[in-house]
Amino acid sequence: MRSAGLLLGCLGCAPSGGGAAWAVLHASVQLEEERLAGYQVWELFGPEWERQQSASAHRCVVVQSLEGVVAAPLQGCAGCAASWEVVATPLESDCPDGEQRASFLSVSHYAFGAPPAEIDGGGPQPDDSTGWYVSFDGLRLEPLGWAWDERVAWGDPADPAGFQVLTPAWGWSLTE
Repeated sequence: MRSAGLLLGCLGCAPSGGGAAWAVLHASVQLEEERLAGYQVWELFGPEWERQQSASAHRCVVVQSLEGVVAAPLQGCAGCAASWEVVATPLESDCPDGEQRASFLSVSHYAFGAPPAEIDGGGPQPDDSTGWYVSFDGLRLEPLGWAWDERVAWGDPADPAGFQVLTPAWGWSLTE
């Protein structure tokens, strides 16, 4: 289950009580010809995050490096011309071992295309964003949020495409 709403990053916040119940994925990647390289950051939140989406529900963070190569398009994103098969390598985490579940850490593909209707026109750079999609099973893409070139935040053109900031539109429930 996804929870829609504005997401605020909170690296270094004090953990709340209880275990992680929600995960939010942020990423920054560089697209160069046939390659993708960058980082993805999973933020984990306690069960109370569903009600308030407050930084006080923050539990911990998992940081992974990403390397990827162009792969055949997957189902789930009609406007995505290609996807990138990615490998995420753990870099660091402040999470207890039991909260680093392989099921939500196992992103296999990234893709970019038109945002789905439920998030179209939103995001931090609505006029300069595209949709960001991920696959956890290597078969089907799921919309995750927005991709936008960091240069547009400074008023510069995003041509050619540069370092992409990937912002989530929702979090993933870890309890269902």
